[in-house]
Amino acid sequence: MSLEEDIERLRELRQELVSLEVGEHRHPERARRRARFVFEDSPTCLNSGDVVRSLPCSDYALSNDVPEDARRKKVSCLHISLDAEGETPGFPYRRGTPGEIEATIADWLSAEIERLQLSQKKKAWRSAGDSLAQR
Repeated sequence: MSLEEDIERLRELRQELVSLEVGEHRHPERARRRARFVFEDSPTCLNSGDVVRSLPCSDYALSNDVPEDARRKKVSCLHISLDAEGETPGFPYRRGTPGEIEATIADWLSAEIERLQLSQKKKAWRSAGDSLAQR
């Protein structure tokens, strides 16, 4: 990824984390019909509030985190691997409370943000080192 792509991804991850922390994915009118889904009900979801799901999930900010074989699935964000064990957002919905689900996803978002920030620092140092070497 280029530095510009890293910056855009970092912005999107932070936006998703803030959305999660302030509870923007919690829609009382939807909660009566089904469990709340953190990524699907987030304002960052292209199809949030669209029952027809008219926009492709491949354009979603986190689509690069979806495994290649799951990118064509109807709700591909449920297949993002959240940890080393391969837990996905769909898994906690089957066994966790809403608080546990949100905590798992917040931990993943925070770890991704931290990883990306470290990557940006390394790229900046490499770039600075290359500039000094060219002098």
